[in-house]
Amino acid sequence: MPLGTTHQISGTVTRGPWGYVLHVGGGGVWELDCGLFTRLRLRSARARVVRVEGERVGFNALAVRRVVVLD
Repeated sequence: MPLGTTHQISGTVTRGPWGYVLHVGGGGVWELDCGLFTRLRLRSARARVVRVEGERVGFNALAVRRVVVLD
């Protein structure tokens, strides 16, 4: 996948050693790069299934634009 592409990815949010990460079914992991208000939204959605919308900014990094809780 090229950098700068927009993605909508569903999975479970957890707190990693350097910030929030999104665990996708099948074993994939995305590091989430987000601002203050999005970080607060992710904190309230920990261990829940969410859909994260954002732009790819690294090998497995996603600049988060929107978080939607699915469950």
